[in-house]
Parts: sequence; C-alpha cells; structure tokens
Amino acid sequence: AAVLDALTDAVGSRLRVVVIGGTATGKTTLLSALCHGIPSAARIVKIEDPEEIWVPHPNVTTLEARPAPPGSNVPAYEVKHGVDDAMRLAPNYVIVGEVRDGHAALSLFRALMSDHAGLTTYHAEGPEEAVLRMGVHMYADAGVRMDAAKMLFNQALDLVVQIGWRNDRRLALGVWELAGLGGGDVKFRPLWQPGDE
Repeated sequence: AAVLDALTDAVGSRLRVVVIGGTATGKTTLLSALCHGIPSAARIVKIEDPEEIWVPHPNVTTLEARPAPPGSNVPAYEVKHGVDDAMRLAPNYVIVGEVRDGHAALSLFRALMSDHAGLTTYHAEGPEEAVLRMGVHMYADAGVRMDAAKMLFNQALDLVVQIGWRNDRRLALGVWELAGLGGGDVKFRPLWQPGDE
C-alpha cells in the first residue's frame, strides 16, 4: 500500500511513468490505478488501441486507433497519430495504453519531453530489457539509432514500474528511477523491490 501511495503521489507530481511486464501481468490494470494520482483539475488525453483504461476524471478525451477500413482509401489511424493529435488538445497528462511499435514510442517520447506528464505500458521483463526492446522497435520502425533511442528513453521517463507473476501470484517486482546515461547505457536507481520496507 505504501508503494502504491508513493507511485500515485509521483503521478500527481507529474513524474512520467512506464509500467512494464509480460503478457497478462496486469500492466493496464496498474496503469488505471496510478491514474487516480492525477489531479482532478488536470486535462487528460489518452490514446489507446483499443480503449481499455477508465479514468474517473471530469476532463478526459480519448483517441482510439483503428485499422484502415477494408476497400477504402481512408488510411489507418495509429497510436502515433493519436499522440501527435493529442499535442493540439492542450493536455496536462498524456496516457498511451500500450506502446507496441517504434513510431508510437518516438511520438510519446517527444510528447513527454515537451513538458507533458504521462503514463504508458510496455511489454518487457525488466528495465534494461525495456530500453533494448524499445530501441530495437524505434530503429526498425522509425530509423532511430540505438544510442539516440537510449537518450530518448532517459530524457522522456522518470520511473519504471515492473509487474509480473511469481509463485502463481501477480505482484509488483520493482520500481526504478532513471539515473542518466553511463558507458552508453541507460542507468537505473532501484527505489523498491519486494521485501523492502
């Protein structure tokens, strides 16, 4: 409970958070819980594919990705388009339900580096793996070099929260803060792991 309270306080203080974990670990559920730390006066824009997060705030706009309609010249509306459009809606918080490709990661990182608070989820089994996988996605999809991807990750995020399964129980596995770059890698400072006070 103390860790969750600290995380919701961090969200309320505009820290930028990514929730990581494997499939069916509860990333979206935890993200939804952390949204309760957002001040009620804040303007929130969330971008999802599909919409899953319910945020009980009075000022929420949702942009939902959709595929190109079959047999139509209308293009697909992707998460990256939603993030770009969100910037025109004067948000205080930008929430991306899940980053699944390099274009979405690049758009979100740009948004978070332009004085917007935000939250997202990503499929990874640890903070270092999150950096590597996101870097590979950004290189493959958007041509961003790995060193640039690491710099973007470091500058755009403040906290990494991992959730997963251990002994048939779903639980939080750690909280880290970004601690800069060193030796060409993103550094993390552990703030909490199971067993800590």
